[in-house]
Amino acid sequence: MGGSYISAATAFVVVNLGHWLPADAPHWLGLAGWIAPTLLGSILISRTVRRYRARMQANKLNLELPTSILTK
Repeated sequence: MGGSYISAATAFVVVNLGHWLPADAPHWLGLAGWIAPTLLGSILISRTVRRYRARMQANKLNLELPTSILTK
């Protein structure tokens, strides 16, 4: 699902980049329009996956504890 957001954001940026940039803008800014959404989206996806893995691991550890520890 995160990949679809990355591709949608990339398409939006690339299509509209010609309207946002002046005519004498450097050529590498067009390339940045392709790369920036992927970099930002990948970072956000990895942070989210790491957060949910830690949460799942904590829940798994809580389920494995004896009930006498949980009631104290």
